Amino acid sequence: MGSSILDPVGVFAILAGACAAIFIVAHWRPLAKVFEIVPAAVLVVFVPAFLSAVGVLPRQSVAYDALRDYALPLGLHGKFVAGSG
Repeated sequence: MGSSILDPVGVFAILAGACAAIFIVAHWRPLAKVFEIVPAAVLVVFVPAFLSAVGVLPRQSVAYDALRDYALPLGLHGKFVAGSG
């Protein structure tokens, strides 16, 4: 089964949009109980994996490599700095 989105910019846009949507929905009062049980950070990992498994996103992309090499270390650094204060 092939992916419907192959362009790395499109893959990045879907990933960024999914991440933003999860964090926006996490702040909605009607869904507060859901996000107390399942943190938004967990969904940020599993939603893109699900999108890849069902064929919306490709299993391999240059966008994944760029995010792994640049965004992940930057995000982890930000998380540790924010948590140390």
